Formats: sequence, C-alpha cells, structure tokens
Amino acid sequence: MGEEQVSSTAPAESAVAQSGPAEQPKAESKTSIRARIEKSRIPTGGLLGAIMWPFRMLKVLYAWLLSLADTKWGPTAMFLTGVGDGSFFPIPADPLLLACCFAKREKSIHYANLLVLASVFGGLSGWLVGYLWFDSMALWVINTFGMHDQWFSTAMHPDVQKLTADQVAALPQLAGETFYPGGYLYECKKELENNALLFYITGALTPIPYNVTVMAGGLFNVSIPALVVGTIIGRGIRFWAIGILAYYFGKRVKPFIERYFEWIAMGILVVVVLMVVGYRLLAKG
Repeated sequence: MGEEQVSSTAPAESAVAQSGPAEQPKAESKTSIRARIEKSRIPTGGLLGAIMWPFRMLKVLYAWLLSLADTKWGPTAMFLTGVGDGSFFPIPADPLLLACCFAKREKSIHYANLLVLASVFGGLSGWLVGYLWFDSMALWVINTFGMHDQWFSTAMHPDVQKLTADQVAALPQLAGETFYPGGYLYECKKELENNALLFYITGALTPIPYNVTVMAGGLFNVSIPALVVGTIIGRGIRFWAIGILAYYFGKRVKPFIERYFEWIAMGILVVVVLMVVGYRLLAKG
C-alpha cells in the first residue's frame, strides 16, 4: 500500500522537476509618486490662458526634466549644464537641480554640492576663454549672434557722449574693438576693479549672466582665487538653498509648485526683470 502511494506521487514530483522552479510573479509596474505631475490650476482659454501658454510649455519642459532626473543620466546632464552655464552657454541649471532633488529627495544635498563643483569648473573654463581665446573664439560668437552692441556698446551711447576726446581714446581696446560705457565688458571691468570678489559672488548668485562675469575676469586677468571663492559662495547659497528646501520640504512643496507652476514661473520672471532693471539703474547712478 505504501509502495503504491510512493509510486503514485512520483509522476507528480517528476512533473514539478521538469517544469522547474515556479515563476515568481512580476512586480506590478507602478507609477512612482515622484513622477506624477499635479494638474495646473490655471485657465486654459481666453486672454489669460493665452498669456500663460509659454509658462505651460515651461511646465512640459519641467515634466521632461523630472523624467530625465529619475534616470542615471539626470545627474550627468545636470553637471554638464552647470559647466556650460559657467563657461559660455547661459542655460541655468536650477530647474534640472530642482527636478533631480524632487526625483531623489534623499540625494538633494549631494546634487547641490555636485552642481556647485560644476559651476567652479565652468567658471574656470569661462575665465580661460576670456584670457586665452576671447579675440578668436568669444568675439566670433558675440558677432555671430548679433550681441556686439550689448557686449561693447557703441560710440553713440549717451554715456560716451559725455566723455572728452581724450577719455574716449583712453578706453580699453582689444582686437580693434573699443569697450564703450554701457556695454557688458566696460561695466564688468569697472566692477572688477572696485571689488572682484563681490562681483564674482554677485554674478554667481543673481540673474546677472555668470558667464559674462567670469569671461570678463579672464579677459582683464582678474584673480582666479577670487573667482573660485566667489563661485562657491554665490552658487553655494543658490544651490544649497534649493537642495536643503527640497530635502526637508520636498514632499509638501512639490505638489504646490506643480499646481501653481505657471503662476510661480511668471512671478520669478517679473522679479528677475525688476532686479535687472534695478541693477542697471543703480549702475547708471
């Protein structure tokens, strides 16, 4: 009787052995909480909807950045953007930092440190461009993109008209270009002579184009140590603030930012414009 029971169970055991170990059920694919984008609370039609359209497109970019930040390429893209922002291409890395922090909140401080380091490398690269290749590389890019008057100003600028002929002749020149008052380079030279460290900090912290600041520093051969220290202080305040806020308040802040993303973006734009206008008015005064 016992032998019959053993033999009867043998085929069943053989079938189990042939079929191999039972397949584990695949983990259910679920949308990560950090990848969910809250719906905006703005009108989509009418005049206000039309005004908000560019900011809606900005939120689409934010969603793409968030998806990128959730991959292994996110920190790399953020680092390269930080280097580029400091060297020549004025593409702020703040949105990508914010996206990386929201994607992996526990690494927020690490990402902020990484971006500060990238800014230092970028700042040194921009300084070298100004010091070694301004007349061959930077000047070509400035003229190609039609930014000559912004960088150098012109002899017709109101501030130039107030100068005497001797003062105009004494203005700094390079590669046949005169740095007239009102141009980026003239104003940068003046600020660098006043307080190089403060000017580097200001360029790293505020909406003043950082690449213009560091490139002018190289062009006029102004203190690399001041550049490094100023970059760490200015960019550190800016990026560490984002990292710390995202680390401690990310879970609560992220939904609010996404619901009112367009309003916040428009408010930031207004503040930046007012800061730039205020800075220029103070510079003229």
